[in-house]
Amino acid sequence: PALEFSGLAVGADGTVYGGYVAVTQQAPILYVARRFAISAEGVLLWQHNGAATWNTNPPAIGPDGALYMVGDDGTGSGWKVFKVNATTGAPIWSVAPTTGTTSHPLIADNGLVIVASGGNVPNGVHALDPATGAGVWMGRFDDQTYGNATAPFLLHTGEIGAIWEGKIYRFDPDRGRPIRTVPFPGTVRTVIGVAVGGDN
Repeated sequence: PALEFSGLAVGADGTVYGGYVAVTQQAPILYVARRFAISAEGVLLWQHNGAATWNTNPPAIGPDGALYMVGDDGTGSGWKVFKVNATTGAPIWSVAPTTGTTSHPLIADNGLVIVASGGNVPNGVHALDPATGAGVWMGRFDDQTYGNATAPFLLHTGEIGAIWEGKIYRFDPDRGRPIRTVPFPGTVRTVIGVAVGGDN
């Protein structure tokens, strides 16, 4: 049985991509994560065992058509960002930009793969090269205590937005330099999701 599904992403041709964690053995319990693609007509195109766990966020689809997903591969090296071939489901690369938890990926206007990290220092926003997974820049959060990373978001200006420990950050998408930091009013510490209005 499936225990937990990720969110889903839908390609331009209607293909649906996602992941789930399944129980494959009852005693002792064995968990296996799988990623999958289903055609617009409902045909299973591929399914592969993946990391030990996927987070529940949907994969991101890059301009090159590849999938970017986040999960724990079971090696003890923490959460990794995976680039996956959308046609076959085969992994292309995986990297661990931090030893803490990692948010789901965002594809910036300049093509970089953006994730936010938290849990272990350094906490911040990481930009990865989509071809290799190599780090391009990192924008640090002011507060470096333990916390959960909220997924970054894209502003209409192309800037990267992120929320960490009661503050909204805006980062330069090319250099990772913080442009502006705005505190939440009151004592809000945890944000689940963000919607960006037409006026940013």
